[in-house]
Amino acid sequence: GTRVSATGEESSRWISNLLPNTVYEVYVRQECAGEVWSDWSLPLAFNTECTIITLSDSVFYTENFEGMSPGTFPNCWKRFSEGADETYFPQIYQGDYTPTAGSTALILTGTHLSSQLWSIGSQCGVALPQFSNPLSELELHFTTAMTSIHKVTFEVGYLNVDEEFTPLTEIPCNHYF
Repeated sequence: GTRVSATGEESSRWISNLLPNTVYEVYVRQECAGEVWSDWSLPLAFNTECTIITLSDSVFYTENFEGMSPGTFPNCWKRFSEGADETYFPQIYQGDYTPTAGSTALILTGTHLSSQLWSIGSQCGVALPQFSNPLSELELHFTTAMTSIHKVTFEVGYLNVDEEFTPLTEIPCNHYF
């Protein structure tokens, strides 16, 4: 990677011109006396914030999850799973139980026997990256499919600035595998 050096006696240092949605590692060492330096610290990794997306007639946002590895999750998206452990977090899936068999999809999983996701009040969801456009200018196209006969409500909505979910509509999940 690119090394950025900063010297001085300050206890903090601002680093400018970092790219959005990029993982960086920071290493620190100290000048002990004259030209004698300590060993470098272990790396401290951090991810810079994502940019807010602005769409126009010529700028579109598309995510088909192709090229993503199973078990991963799209950058700049958010996921939550209340009432379940990380095993049941939304994640990328490849296989026969996708809307187009053998393709890649975002899967929201659960197991009825453990009552992890289907217990009263539990929720599992995802949020796309942030857009600057008003909701009235946005369109969302997707396909749903289920691998269970249990009734599950699929809601589409948005997160407000406090990250509270506001539902806009419910979609019946009636395509079973």
